[in-house]
Amino acid sequence: MTFTADLNRYAKKTKSNMGEAKQAIVFNLFGQVMKRTPVDTGRAKNSWMVTENTPAVGVSVVDSKTPLGTFGPSSLRELGQITERFTLDILANNLPYIEKLEFGSSGQAPAGMVRVTLTEFDAIARKEGWS
Repeated sequence: MTFTADLNRYAKKTKSNMGEAKQAIVFNLFGQVMKRTPVDTGRAKNSWMVTENTPAVGVSVVDSKTPLGTFGPSSLRELGQITERFTLDILANNLPYIEKLEFGSSGQAPAGMVRVTLTEFDAIARKEGWS
């Protein structure tokens, strides 16, 4: 089964809007990755970019005046607009050191951000009513 087929089955079973189910799941997954990103200067956490169908190119521009806990230009606030249509949503962080952070270079997230969140996919999907 593909992700799309599973969502279609869920939508038929619950008679709900497939886009709403996908939006809730993607919003939670991407939000967890962002929340788990270690914070030193805030640049890594603020450099997550959400796009549709094509991965983001370049690095999100964040200066030292950007408050910690807010995200780059393609933020979670925009994710709701992106997921209204059934597209491929992509979360990207193109900082040169993001892979090192993912594989434990920070004591704040020794198990990573993306890998840990992916192990929780089933629980997140169930939480949103997708079984």
